[in-house]
Amino acid sequence: MASIIYGDDWEKEEMASIRDRYEKLMAVIENWETNKKQKAKRKLERVEAELQKKRAKAAESYHRDIEGIEGVAEGARAQAEEKQIRDEIKVKKKANKIRATGKLPGTGIFF
Repeated sequence: MASIIYGDDWEKEEMASIRDRYEKLMAVIENWETNKKQKAKRKLERVEAELQKKRAKAAESYHRDIEGIEGVAEGARAQAEEKQIRDEIKVKKKANKIRATGKLPGTGIFF
């Protein structure tokens, strides 16, 4: 009977020892998992921040390009309008000359 009690006590001690060992192991695994998840989240946040900066920089570059294109187009339109006005003035002058003389004006090129 003493051996049965001794066997029961030994079994309880061994089972408690195994439970303690595996609880510690589970805590280590939990800690490792938490650290890895936090590290992965920090990396994701860093990458997202970098992407956001790149997006902002690209948008700024796009707006500068658009402003430059609009400026060039505006200048080209202004030049075209000025040339149109000059050409119309030339035609009106020639038309007035034709009305006054009744003849087409010469080209002004003589050989």
